[in-house]
Amino acid sequence: MKNEKGATIVEASVVFPIVFIIIIIMLILGNAYYQKCRVEAIVSVNTIECAGYAQDTLLDYYKKNGKVPTNVNDMPSIEPYKYLINGTGSNININVADAEQNIKKQIESLNAGYYKGMEVHLESYQMSYQNYFIYQTITAKVNCRIQMPVRPLWSSEYLNYYFSVIYDIPVTDSTEFIRNVDMAVDYLEKYGGMDKIQNAMDKVKEFFGS
Repeated sequence: MKNEKGATIVEASVVFPIVFIIIIIMLILGNAYYQKCRVEAIVSVNTIECAGYAQDTLLDYYKKNGKVPTNVNDMPSIEPYKYLINGTGSNININVADAEQNIKKQIESLNAGYYKGMEVHLESYQMSYQNYFIYQTITAKVNCRIQMPVRPLWSSEYLNYYFSVIYDIPVTDSTEFIRNVDMAVDYLEKYGGMDKIQNAMDKVKEFFGS
């Protein structure tokens, strides 16, 4: 016992600082991950809402008035074949621009979390509407930076944690898709292309039927 009298003090002087540093690092990384989750929540919610508004124009009316329109004159503007003819002034692009600004404002309003100085810095952000005729998507891309309260001994600058959040939400509207198909059939029947397609389909049926 007398020979091991100072062993505990020596062991504690080595182990305790290491454990303390590990705990601090875990807390800092946990706060950074917490900030990233907050950004992901903001991006996902705004992207899903934007996809909903792009699909159904009545949602925006309901959000502003708290009820669906009961009068034809109060109906929001309807864009026939909106997925085929997507002008710069369409409701889809307006909703995308509004959602993009909401993402920017909400991320910039985030606090530092549990550590001072760990605010989220918005490096770049973009929300876009992609039209592939058969299906449509709304994509949000956000790049952020968090300054960590850690500075290497050999550097005068603090470490930075960079991360990206990307959400790709489909805009599904079966009614609009059927309307687009009907329009294509109307054009084919008008310009005589439907007969050629029907003949080709009959030949295919005969080939597989034989």
